[in-house]
Amino acid sequence: MKAFKIAPGRYVIPNVGSVDAQKEVSDNKLFEIYKLPRRVFPWIQLGPDALEYLQTKKLHYKEVAKLILNAKTLQEVETLMKLSDTKTVARVAETKSKSLENSLKN
Repeated sequence: MKAFKIAPGRYVIPNVGSVDAQKEVSDNKLFEIYKLPRRVFPWIQLGPDALEYLQTKKLHYKEVAKLILNAKTLQEVETLMKLSDTKTVARVAETKSKSLENSLKN
């Protein structure tokens, strides 16, 4: 199962520690990295099995909203939006989608 993609390399990540991505890294460790703000570690993306993995985590809607705000692509926003059906998450996803669309136009 590959829930996240990370660029190969050796990293020292704040609040996570050392990560050797040249070897296999657990999805739990990668999820901890994915939750960090993108300015801390921008080299991680959702993988093909991300939705199934994140559904097993049973995240609170506030956590889902934070992940959406942290997203870098429209595809990420759409995938994360499937984790919660609350109005709050829908509004956050709509705002983030518009923001990403506007940044692509410029």
